Amino acid sequence: LQKQIKNVKTQQDKEKITQEFKNEDKIFLSNQKVEDGNKFFEKKDYDNAINFYTQAIELNPNNEMAYIKRGHIFEFCKAEEYLAIADYVRAIEINPKNPYNYSKLAFVFRMLREYKKAIDNYNKAIYLNSDNSHFYYGRGRCYQSLGSYEEHRKAISDFDKAIQIMQLNPNIQNYSLLIAPIYYNRGNSNAILGNYTKAIDDYNKAIQLNFKIPPLYAWRGECYKALGDYSRAEADFAKAKELGYNE
Repeated sequence: LQKQIKNVKTQQDKEKITQEFKNEDKIFLSNQKVEDGNKFFEKKDYDNAINFYTQAIELNPNNEMAYIKRGHIFEFCKAEEYLAIADYVRAIEINPKNPYNYSKLAFVFRMLREYKKAIDNYNKAIYLNSDNSHFYYGRGRCYQSLGSYEEHRKAISDFDKAIQIMQLNPNIQNYSLLIAPIYYNRGNSNAILGNYTKAIDDYNKAIQLNFKIPPLYAWRGECYKALGDYSRAEADFAKAKELGYNE
């Protein structure tokens, strides 16, 4: 620093170089605070983690990762969804080309049942990265929750795309756990649209992947019933009841 300042002729340039070094120091220290916050997060000490992420932001208001990490805690560990939204929005302002920031914001809106806002953010995520199955699945679940026949058709289209992407990567970790709920939810939308045979096929695939939640058997039972296959319907209703399904 001293060598650079000696080679500068004007006081204004000296002050500029000094400020640049100070800014670099703040950025470095800010990133260190994020690392410290991560250590507390791993220990499930969320209050201290938030404290360090906040210090990181104070040192560098453009530290995207600090907002993402703090927002994650607000969302999943503190049930402070609107604080999470504020952090994710700020992360998007800092880096509007990161699709995962939009996806995180979309998920919060989805959990708050603000489905149209969620869909808007999933659209932005998909525009930036059209090869992520989670984005299509999340948007499909939002369409599904809105409930009209047209929206269920949109949901099926998104579930189709999510499954297609997943099938290109069958060796990814937790493949069965990730793809089975997509089959299940596509089955639900098919059932609502009266596509009972397609719905049953989806439920069968989910079961083959060891996704055996009680509502699945109830839904499949209703499909068998609608097709006039009463013995299979009764068997599924009994299985659902055995697993604790009471609705």
